[in-house]
Amino acid sequence: MDFLIDIGNTSCKVARLSSSGEISGVDHYQQMASVLEAIPEGVDKIVLSNVRADDEEFYKGLRSKCKKLIIISVDYTNDLLRRRSDVRILDVLEKMPEGMGADRIAAILAAHSRFPDRNLIVFDFGTAITVEFINRATKRRKAEYKGGSISLGLMTRYRAIQHFAARIDLRDPSKYIGRPISCYANNLDDALAAGNILGIKFEIEGYMSANRRRTVVLTGGDAVYFTDRLKGKAVYLKDLVLEGLALIAKYDE
Repeated sequence: MDFLIDIGNTSCKVARLSSSGEISGVDHYQQMASVLEAIPEGVDKIVLSNVRADDEEFYKGLRSKCKKLIIISVDYTNDLLRRRSDVRILDVLEKMPEGMGADRIAAILAAHSRFPDRNLIVFDFGTAITVEFINRATKRRKAEYKGGSISLGLMTRYRAIQHFAARIDLRDPSKYIGRPISCYANNLDDALAAGNILGIKFEIEGYMSANRRRTVVLTGGDAVYFTDRLKGKAVYLKDLVLEGLALIAKYDE
């Protein structure tokens, strides 16, 4: 049994990976110490995506529980590309920028693996919103990662307003999941939802309008705010980063 760990800025996911490649038992934690406690002794392989600061004590604890710890990074991925030149699906990662986050690497790989014959835009909604552009392979070129962008996530925007605006306290946008939002708000909660939830929706639609021939993929915890609002124009994949980590576990043999 292998384990997959996705440590984001706000929360952490831990999942089990069977020998057949099935992901199961996804648990959520806030602290890295809780993640370490959740991993049993004697694990074969742990694949880790971590966007927080490196924690050598945490890594040491993980190593004590497994035969092999894989920490995703650009250097690690470049090494994997050299070692596994036979795995063509990895081609999409050949143009990673220096310092790219482990979660972005995993999401790009998983999205391309899901839709190898499509040009893609991948939105990952978390503390930050990342947008990735992936080109499919053609007769003339390999599949390639074209580049992407990073902006403030939904709750980060809410927290920023609360921090910088003295008369606005932190509000919870969750009541707007699945509910219509009007641009013409006449109270504070609705105005914040219009400016932030609808604002992000308009950003997504702007990317879609500029890239009409790309399949749109949504993932991340806050994707729930936007999937229905796009009215079937996007594919929602709940655990795309974990899927990418599972692929890396498969290819690193």
